Amino acid sequence: MLTTTIQLLLPFFTLQIQDAVLRFSLDKNYDSGEIFTTALRIVLAGSGLLVCFCAFGKLLNFIQLDTTYLIMFLLLFFTNAINIITSYFCRGIDKIRILTISNVLHILSTVLCNLLFLLVFKWSIFGYLLAMLIGNITGFLILFFGAKLYQYMHFSVYNKTLLKKIIMFSVPMIFSALSWWINTSLDKYILEYYSGTAAVGLLAIAYKIPSIIFLFGTAIANAYAISAIKDFDKNDSDGFLGSSYTMINIVFTIACSFLMTINVFVSHILFSKEFFVAWKLVPPLLISAVYNQLSLTCEQYYIAMKKTKIISVTAIAGAAINMVANFLLIPKFSAYGAAAATAFSFFVVWLIRYCVLVKYIKLQHSFLAECASYFFLFIQLLLGIYGTQYVLYQGLICLCIVGIYAKPLYGYVLAGYARISRMLKKTNEEIS
Repeated sequence: MLTTTIQLLLPFFTLQIQDAVLRFSLDKNYDSGEIFTTALRIVLAGSGLLVCFCAFGKLLNFIQLDTTYLIMFLLLFFTNAINIITSYFCRGIDKIRILTISNVLHILSTVLCNLLFLLVFKWSIFGYLLAMLIGNITGFLILFFGAKLYQYMHFSVYNKTLLKKIIMFSVPMIFSALSWWINTSLDKYILEYYSGTAAVGLLAIAYKIPSIIFLFGTAIANAYAISAIKDFDKNDSDGFLGSSYTMINIVFTIACSFLMTINVFVSHILFSKEFFVAWKLVPPLLISAVYNQLSLTCEQYYIAMKKTKIISVTAIAGAAINMVANFLLIPKFSAYGAAAATAFSFFVVWLIRYCVLVKYIKLQHSFLAECASYFFLFIQLLLGIYGTQYVLYQGLICLCIVGIYAKPLYGYVLAGYARISRMLKKTNEEIS
């Protein structure tokens, strides 16, 4: 519960400035040191405000948490916030290698400390939280000294104009983060109210398969963010933005269709017998994962244009639709209603973002082909309700989607082959 609360509070007390840190760090018109220092000031101010809030809450008995855990909560919040800022800043100043090392050692230290504190010392919840704290500190120290971030700290300099620009950029992202939490978490509370904890358990289990797309999609979005900013061109003259959007769409649409086809078979492996019925919830959750990824891709373009208000407005609209759809569908369809509401809300967010986006950018991509693939996914979603009864038809639909994208897929394969050939040729020349 503490970790969930931290994730919920981070956008409010840090102003969700990580995207601004990345965006402005990639802009040569701004000084990297001033950006990093401004971000640290915001994090320190937000953390101080949270400490004051918790202190007053404790004095007034509004916060019942034990003092030890309250201190741990504040330390985890601060180290999480600092880690997020430093990692985004390192991406912006091209310190990817040390960032990768930091992430690996962060995870490794957290896992080892968990094993030590939970299995050897038997420290239970405190041990788990302490392991997370040590992991956060380890990751930060490696970044701070490995990337020499201390060279970018200039607290003697105060750029009021930059601070205002960063805040104006970041504030709309707070609502986007909150809306994302609503879209992925609120349905569980509504579902528990109407259908009980068993239905919530089914929904949680069903997320196992779509989480493959969600996690992979988040990684793609983070990796693509830098390219989207660096190579942004509203006319898409070289076709990079359009081809990137198409490639992302192809990968996730085909992955979604394939996973829907083998859904029941994979569920037999991943789900226990008492939760096997959760396979019925997987198809709409897979659809929601696809449109979430497409929404994130559109979001990167808005960040590149510094038009974060559009991100905020669409996210709030999606959260509102999700909430209404949950109250309408869950009483009648239980957990499936929650899954369908999530899919519909993510679809609406993507649709609005895309329709607004094409007014700013001339994306060079085949919209009709993409619409055809979405139509086939919808048909497959309907067939998926019947389990393996129409699995052959689902397989044919998957092949049809591959066929729709045959031409761009062939082009991407040729381009990839040419690139690998050039790399091998260069390597052979260096060896000889």
